[in-house]
Amino acid sequence: MKITTLLKKTTTELVEPKNSHENLHFFKAKNDSQYLILIYTPFFRSFPWKFFIPSSCNFNTSIFQITYEKENFDKSDLVLFHSRDMPVTSELECLYSFKKQSQLWIYFTLESILRNPPVFNINSFFDMTAVYGTAGDIYMPYRFHKKAKNKNRYIKKNYFANKTKEVAWLVSRCDTPERNELASKLISYGVQIDILGKCSYLFKPLKPWSFSVSSVWSACHGRSCNLDLKSYKFFYAAENSLCDGYISEKYWEHPFNHDMIPIVLGGSNYSDPKLAIPGSFIDAMSFSSPRALAKHILAVSKNAKKYNSYFKWKKRWTLDSDNIYCSFCRTLLNGIKLRKNTLSLTMNMDKCSKPKLKFYNWINKVM
Repeated sequence: MKITTLLKKTTTELVEPKNSHENLHFFKAKNDSQYLILIYTPFFRSFPWKFFIPSSCNFNTSIFQITYEKENFDKSDLVLFHSRDMPVTSELECLYSFKKQSQLWIYFTLESILRNPPVFNINSFFDMTAVYGTAGDIYMPYRFHKKAKNKNRYIKKNYFANKTKEVAWLVSRCDTPERNELASKLISYGVQIDILGKCSYLFKPLKPWSFSVSSVWSACHGRSCNLDLKSYKFFYAAENSLCDGYISEKYWEHPFNHDMIPIVLGGSNYSDPKLAIPGSFIDAMSFSSPRALAKHILAVSKNAKKYNSYFKWKKRWTLDSDNIYCSFCRTLLNGIKLRKNTLSLTMNMDKCSKPKLKFYNWINKVM
């Protein structure tokens, strides 16, 4: 019977799923086997997953095959579910009753815990997690980095040259009180922040933005916005959620693509080289107060030597050309211990509530 037909049947008795891998604690793909990966859900209502298309990796991935056809469920070795497109629990329960023991179910998200649905009622379905933080089984950061193998490739450069403006901030999500409050504090202490996006109205009476485009999403991936960003010294890389392990493209993309220093605000330990590149950023809450942070930003903004010191990381670190698909396959080839943490532990709300409390204890300091 087809899986789509089975899912249409209603069940009168709900069975609590058990971990089908009680006796299988380690998975490693074998080069002499073939593995079918079923992507069961869309990614924000879209198929295919644009970032998960088999691509050119620097190793052989031919043993992995991607399918979006649910009729291949019983043939699939791994099944991926995107958190924000998760089927209802009754569908998962029905599907789970036909899951073979060797099949791995993987919970996937790139969103912060606060931006994901609760997981308490689906915790037992999943064998592993593929998430942005290191607490998951498969680490899926927004960008990959590694130690530079050849330090001689480093080219000394004056990154301060031609930088005429202070801080750029591209923002479209307005319901982010923590980063909004810090931005207001920095502005009150004399830091010039130019804001592009629909949330700029929150910071009036600021002067109109000095960007040559009016929309973050319409033009910021094009020539005009990129030219604007090159003249800025800093990029306000404050996260919309202060959650442990959550470091998004705000840190990884625009600052490094345009040689700006990211000013980071988040719930993560930015000093962890697995999460961020040491020495590449200004960590807001590492300072005694917002005033001390503003003072430091203004000092670096006026001093070429101090400014260039934030680019010394290029001697020891490099941005990797790896992508999510390649990293996913490499993890499976290298071997993975199943369920390092349960889904409920990986997505524990304490990872957001504690950093938020820390922020509010910090933001009102005046020293």
